[in-house]
Amino acid sequence: MPCHSRFDVRHGRPAALLAVLIAWACPLEAAVLIHSAGFESPAYSTTFLGTGQLAGQSATTVDPGSNPVWLRQGSGGAATVQSAVVASGSQAVRVTRAANSDDRWAVPVPGTGSERFVSIEWEQYVQDSSPGSGFGPFFGIEAYDTATRIGMLGVDAATREVLYGDRADGLVPTPGGETVTLNEWHAFRIELDFSSDTFIGFVDNVQVVSTLFEFTGADQFTDADITAVAAGGDAGSRNQTGVAYFDNYIVRSGLRGDYNGDGVVNAADYTVWRDQNGASGLLLSAEADGDGVVGPADYQVWRDAYGGVSAAATAVPEPTAVAMVAMLVGSAARRRQR
Repeated sequence: MPCHSRFDVRHGRPAALLAVLIAWACPLEAAVLIHSAGFESPAYSTTFLGTGQLAGQSATTVDPGSNPVWLRQGSGGAATVQSAVVASGSQAVRVTRAANSDDRWAVPVPGTGSERFVSIEWEQYVQDSSPGSGFGPFFGIEAYDTATRIGMLGVDAATREVLYGDRADGLVPTPGGETVTLNEWHAFRIELDFSSDTFIGFVDNVQVVSTLFEFTGADQFTDADITAVAAGGDAGSRNQTGVAYFDNYIVRSGLRGDYNGDGVVNAADYTVWRDQNGASGLLLSAEADGDGVVGPADYQVWRDAYGGVSAAATAVPEPTAVAMVAMLVGSAARRRQR
């Protein structure tokens, strides 16, 4: 069936501001969907259009024929490729939130209607700043389908709390009250199961939340937005500014080490690694460490994850039928109140 992708202005803002629709045949096996290549040169430039802005720079995706680039929604903040603060390599993206401006950067991909699992990984560094009277800002990743937000995971820069999108209460702290250390890199991961509508979040390889998709009706992944938004609905929170850095962003179907995308890391995934060993390409399903070559490091990823099963897969083993709803409806923003 054809799939559709949309990078949209959501949360009640006019969809006509920025929308991209792409029709494409759905992938049928585990694959890398979006690869940032660590925001490294030559794929990314610190001098692009004079500033190194992320918007407009080319991306590596599962659909290279669409000439994919990073898109932006918002106008007050900024995302630039820089070399001063990095998790690894020599470049990363610096994201600045301006007062009263909610900004997102994303690369739309063909909707993955035939994929049960999607995994989003990134490293994030939130800069310490003097908090004002409100929450936030929130820095993290929002996952979307064609119509609505699937979920979000990130950090409140003022409180250091890890936040996620709850179906009932909106943007809230994780159940365990996890926090991060500012001015340090932390590894984040989101696992999506479209059979059970389950969103699972990890920080530094520790599960911090397992919940239902934030809004009902999500049936496929289309984009994972680097996000800088107000963490609360009050005036003080909307006025908060801040800085965060993002590196090693990657989106794949399946789970880490699950190279065939069946929700379990086992011998079948070793077979995929063996067959791809020595091959080059950022989009190979067994290319897990981001260096563009399937090799020993990717074997180690599989070995470390061996025996792992998606928490969602354990709870609900039956795959779902592919939904065919593509209603272009917005998801209202819900934020904490002082």
